[in-house]
Formats: sequence, structure tokens, C-alpha cells
Amino acid sequence: MLRIRDLHVCYGNVEALHGVSLEVEDGEMVTLIGANGAGKTTMLKTISGLIKPTAGEIEFEGRRINGERPDAIVRIGIAHCPEGRRVFPQMTVQENLEVGAFIGGRDRKVSSEVARCFKLFPILEERRRQLAGTLSGGEQQMLAIARALISHPKLIMFDEPSMGLAPLMVEKVADMIASISCEGTTVLLVEQNANLALRMADRAFVLETGTVTLSGPARDMLDNAHVKRAYLGG
Repeated sequence: MLRIRDLHVCYGNVEALHGVSLEVEDGEMVTLIGANGAGKTTMLKTISGLIKPTAGEIEFEGRRINGERPDAIVRIGIAHCPEGRRVFPQMTVQENLEVGAFIGGRDRKVSSEVARCFKLFPILEERRRQLAGTLSGGEQQMLAIARALISHPKLIMFDEPSMGLAPLMVEKVADMIASISCEGTTVLLVEQNANLALRMADRAFVLETGTVTLSGPARDMLDNAHVKRAYLGG
């Protein structure tokens, strides 16, 4: 489904990604792990069209998407649930969802799509008229997930979904992502909790200083000596 070949990304004169290649197959969950500053968020932003690569190719379902605008990338089926949730704080919960459903023009189905999200996330319906900036961290994460799902993506990318959440809410968010994957949506997951991510995913890539250094079945990574030492506290 997603093919990335020899991807290079620079911030000014500093290269953040050095020839990264990876693949995500239809229906699987792939996780990308690595230390802070390794380039994980840069990777997701580049796929989303928020950052332009200096070299390499990104293909989605056989179509090259390098250079496409972010809104065009959403329309072809890629959604991005960003680090820090990035809800619109001065808009209500319902308005945030309506923004997520607004793709390429006014759609008569927006109200039904919002209603569908409220069925999936009842707490959001209770908060529908509340400003998103006043929600708890966990509620904001639910809103960010719902806003991504409302576009009916084929591939959804999660960037640090458990960051800043209480342990109980981390479990709830992990269950939500697992459910999304089980229902057939392809998932690319960046997660600071490497142990959690490796137990959830089908395959894993280790990104270190802008380069993929390891890849393989996620469960096998749990027993890898380097991964244990660097990311699992072993």
C-alpha cells in the first residue's frame, strides 16, 4: 500500500532523513520506533505532505504522492493523527469533527459522519458544544483520533498517541488503535512506549539518526538485544 524508497529530508543544511526505505502492506499495523530526534515525526509529516523531501519517492497504492498538497493526500486516503493532538482549541468538539469531514467542498453527509463518530466516542457527544481546548488530554486524543477517522482513511498514521496520558487512558487509546486495525484500516504507528508498540504491531522499523537500522516482525524485536537495551530498558 505505502512504499517509501531512498527518502531524504532536510531542514536547511541539516539532513533529517538519510535514504529511508520502508513498506506498509494493506491491512497491517507497522510501528516505527526510535529515540527522540531520530526522524519519526519528520517521516510522518513528509508522508502527509507537510514537509517536502529533497530526494526519494513516496508511493501510495501505486501512485507517487511526492509534492502533493496535504489536503490532496487526505482525499486519496491517508489521515494523520499528529503528535500533541493538535485539536483546534477555540473550536467546539463538533466543529473540530466537521473540519475533519470537510474534504474538497461541502458534503451533505457531514452531519451523518459526525453522528457516526459520536457513536464510536460517546464522551465526545457529551462534550460536543465544549471548546476542544478545555478537554482533558485523553479526551483531546479521542477527538484527534475521531477527526482522523471521519475522513474514512485507508491508512491512518498515529504520532505518539500515548504521550502525556495517564496509564489507564494509554490502555484505552491502545485499544482504540487495535480496534481500528482489526476493522481493516492500515496503521502506521509512532509510539514512545516501544514495548506497547511492538506488542501491538505486525512489523517494526527502528529509526536511528535518520536511518533505518533494523526491521522485521514486531514480536521478534522484543527479543532483539539492541532493541532491549536501547528502547525497552533491558
